[in-house]
Formats: sequence, C-alpha cells, structure tokens
Amino acid sequence: MGEGRRYDHMTTNLVVCMNSMLKGARSLPFSHVLKTTFKSTKTWFIERGLKTSSRLRPCHKYPKDIIALLQQNQQK
Repeated sequence: MGEGRRYDHMTTNLVVCMNSMLKGARSLPFSHVLKTTFKSTKTWFIERGLKTSSRLRPCHKYPKDIIALLQQNQQK
C-alpha cells in the first residue's frame, strides 16, 4: 500500500505503520487500544533509542555533510 490515495484520503507510511500496529487491537475497548498504542510506541522508542545510542559512541564517524549540518545547528 504505502503512499497514495485510498477512499479519497491521502495516506502516508505513518498511517500504514499505525494501522499495522493497531491491527490486533481494533475490536478491543478504547482503554485497551490506548494501552496497546502506548506499549507499542514505548517499545519502539526504546529499541530506536538503544540503536541510536550505540551509534553515538566516540569511535563512530558521521559523513562530512552530516558533521557540517551538526556544526551549523550547534552554532545557532
């Protein structure tokens, strides 16, 4: 599916991602849907946070254009 029109609404990868995350929770009461959403989002942030922090070790080297962008943002 991905990006495009569906039922006259624009969809994005974010919408597809959220739909797949909530697929099993659709028939549940709202409080359970909320809990499921929170747990999934929390898990996602923990996984991505650990992956990012492992990449930010001192030995990791960024591409030159990223270093320049970081330096510009730091100066601002």
